[in-house]
Amino acid sequence: MGDPTRPPPVTGYPACPPNGYPPPPAGTAYPYPQPSSAYPYPQPGNYYINNTDVYMNPRRIFLRRVLLVLVACFVIAMVVGMVLWVIFRPKVPEVRVDSLSVSDFNLSSNFLSANWDLKFTVRNPTKRFSLYYDDIYASVYYGHSMLLAWTSVAPFSQDSYSETPSKATFSAASTFVDNWVVEGINKSNPNVEFDVLMLARVRFKAGSWRARGRYLRAYCRDLNVRLGNHTAHSLSSGNLVGGPKQCQVRLS
Repeated sequence: MGDPTRPPPVTGYPACPPNGYPPPPAGTAYPYPQPSSAYPYPQPGNYYINNTDVYMNPRRIFLRRVLLVLVACFVIAMVVGMVLWVIFRPKVPEVRVDSLSVSDFNLSSNFLSANWDLKFTVRNPTKRFSLYYDDIYASVYYGHSMLLAWTSVAPFSQDSYSETPSKATFSAASTFVDNWVVEGINKSNPNVEFDVLMLARVRFKAGSWRARGRYLRAYCRDLNVRLGNHTAHSLSSGNLVGGPKQCQVRLS
């Protein structure tokens, strides 16, 4: 039986917390744990918004566009010109000496007198171009360096794949020559070798398209002429030995 003096148990109160701590206030909860501070995230930099409007001068814009158009046109013209030059590139003309005759040749002491009659042929080897020659000059040399006489040649033109004969006449009257020239001519008697140099300006034309002018240089060397025995008191003459001879031609 129970003790009548012990008070009865009280009912209706909440149970004590199991851990012995008071419960948290109503409406609250435990916060999330703070992140570790060992590797904190860097703070982002400040971002500035530039609201300044850029003002462009209309005149400057127009000039810039005009300049770009001019540069583009120049580049296109250069490319087209290079393509046309590659397609229609002309070949070097051919020059051939057909005959060379010398008359009234006389070498007295260091003074030389003679007349040269040169006949040559120029060939246009190109298929698409017509050639125009002007400012033509021809010179006669001895020993590749001693100028004896020079003259000008009439201008002419050529169609494609055509040959044009021409001629040049030279004259020397008591032209002074060095001792080595006198010795060389007397030693090679009766044959004497002359050199002929021809210079000309050449223009190439294909339809309405024209290339820029070029300069032609034709060097015809070692033209052997049999003069016979010549002395200071007699005149001699002779012709080219060995037939026609090709010349070295170069364009610049």
